[in-house]
Amino acid sequence: MKFALRRLLPVLAVAGFFFALQLPVTAAPPHQESSDAGTTEQREASYYTVQSGDTLGSIAQEFDVPVATLVEVNGLTDAGLIHIGQVLMIPGSDGSLPQGQGGSSGSGEAPDAPRPSPWQRMTRAARLAPQNSPFHKTTWVSYYGRPGVDVMGILGEYSIEELIPRLQEQADAYDEANGPELGVMPAFHLVYGMAAKAPGEDGDHLVFMTDEAVMSYINAAQEAGIGVILDIQIGKLSPAQALEYGLPYLKYPNVHLALDPEFAMSHPDQERPGLPIGFSTDEQINEAQALMRDYMRENDIEGRRILIVHQFLDTMIRDKADLKRYYRIDLTILADGWGGPWPKISKYNVFMDDTVRFTGLKMFYRWDDPLLTEPQVLGTEAVPSLPYVEITPNFIIYQ
Repeated sequence: MKFALRRLLPVLAVAGFFFALQLPVTAAPPHQESSDAGTTEQREASYYTVQSGDTLGSIAQEFDVPVATLVEVNGLTDAGLIHIGQVLMIPGSDGSLPQGQGGSSGSGEAPDAPRPSPWQRMTRAARLAPQNSPFHKTTWVSYYGRPGVDVMGILGEYSIEELIPRLQEQADAYDEANGPELGVMPAFHLVYGMAAKAPGEDGDHLVFMTDEAVMSYINAAQEAGIGVILDIQIGKLSPAQALEYGLPYLKYPNVHLALDPEFAMSHPDQERPGLPIGFSTDEQINEAQALMRDYMRENDIEGRRILIVHQFLDTMIRDKADLKRYYRIDLTILADGWGGPWPKISKYNVFMDDTVRFTGLKMFYRWDDPLLTEPQVLGTEAVPSLPYVEITPNFIIYQ
């Protein structure tokens, strides 16, 4: 067992699956050999599976094949339009093609070219996560909810003692599915700051768990060797103000934080959280990251910590491309929302690309119909007639 106890709604455009780069196509013949006259090494015909960060130009350079050749032999309709997981034929130096398939029109897999492993399909940042990162060679699996509120998720349906073996069983399923390169870290995912219709004494529309309740989960998690996520639903506060409530718990090495813009009261004259759906801007999230980083520095908190931001609508994170990288903060964008496989997978694939450092996907035991299997969540298997989950999620939540 590799996991850490041992080492311890709308459907979005399919066009979002692709990374397009318009590259100049030269007039080279389709089976032209390398243009480097000094090259004598012969290249065998082979298959190549597109990975995160690849462009047609970078693949052409790696194999010393003209872009025009790759376009023609693979039947590409638009030079440069490729997507993660796509299998391309790489012709040999003599112009021969690999056996088994006459071309990859854009989504077909070569019969003898296995799908890349979960490790290979992670973002570059996730693959390069340093040893002090919670994501270093590790997939996180959490149980989400509010203690005593069963409608909010599985964590509220059972006692701590009942949750640990159930969570361990779910984590074991991912440990089996995610390949030999990755371990698994289970976690309690507490809705620590819950949005409320009433403004409350502070006027922030948030109800926080007591310190005693929070510590009961932190202590049990420490004993079991698992993580804890404290999730705050923002309410009337700014993301940074909301995050402040969770910062003192970072002194415990297994504690990480999360923010949920759905319940941010971002709109003028908004009367209560969630109506309409809230949002956070890049500046607000960057401010929260900076606050968390500074708090860790000032209080000599070692290592790196996860900060999750939920998203189930494109509008929930404004100017997402301008989110910054902060030292020691592993910002994770989580594709939230319940429903069938098609909207869940398509939404995740649109939201996530290599500019997102760490990615997450949320499952709903009660409301996902059908619930994706572990290999389907990790993108090693596909739901029939649907696209794969392309980028391997680093964090999976079960509500």
